[in-house]
Amino acid sequence: FVCFFFFFFFFKQKTAYEMLRSLVGSEMCIRDRDEKVIDLAGYTILPGFIDQHTHGCATFDVCDGTPEAVSKISEHMVKNGVTSFCPTTMTFPADRINKILSNVKKCMKDDLPGAYIHGVNMEGPYTVSYTHLT
Repeated sequence: FVCFFFFFFFFKQKTAYEMLRSLVGSEMCIRDRDEKVIDLAGYTILPGFIDQHTHGCATFDVCDGTPEAVSKISEHMVKNGVTSFCPTTMTFPADRINKILSNVKKCMKDDLPGAYIHGVNMEGPYTVSYTHLT
């Protein structure tokens, strides 16, 4: 089961319904970084997805512990409509988890060419010890 979340941004001037109605039949275009106009007529525009749990993709894994792995995952995600994500670890010894977390932190500071990293989804090891309740 994969769970995606996405956000719509609303503006105070109009409701989302009014904004969508005003776009129907009008010319729709955006400008890229070079101020080149890109015609979007005939296209469907959707918000980017946020993947809150991913171990990897495109033959790379977050737990590889390398900047290249996280960068390639980020690039692959954005090509498939995921604009931000939470790299997810697996249960490993603490020293390996620390290496993975340090790597993701470094990648978060760098300007990756793909999807934005929100933070890490850490799967264990669990830090709370359970006691039996009587």
